Amino acid sequence: MYIDYKTRIWQRIKIQNDDFPNTKVLELVEQYPESSYDLYDALEREGARPINEILYDTEEEISIEENQGNETMELFYDDGTNAWDNLRGRHIDNIESMEEIDHMSDAADDFNDEKRLREHDKSAEDV
Repeated sequence: MYIDYKTRIWQRIKIQNDDFPNTKVLELVEQYPESSYDLYDALEREGARPINEILYDTEEEISIEENQGNETMELFYDDGTNAWDNLRGRHIDNIESMEEIDHMSDAADDFNDEKRLREHDKSAEDV
């Protein structure tokens, strides 16, 4: 089994071409204020030599409400069958036995324990 979860995270587009004019970067940012993909493509076309960096330390969980009423955590069997999500709960039709329900609950507990540990480790790094 595996658990998918949705988060939000900041990314950075870094300009590698030191000779690329700052004014051109500003112009392109203003031209593509709502699509980092389009901005990246434009910077590439213009010769800025952009690279994308994921800023892992900015990752945040999002709520169901922030995800327009859609689930933000799902539990799947290895074959891709959805067994549980945090919007509808258990997908009873996809659960083969009560023992499997216990395993799903254990997996969710392990996930939450790991999350708390990551948060603890992150706060310890910040000190």
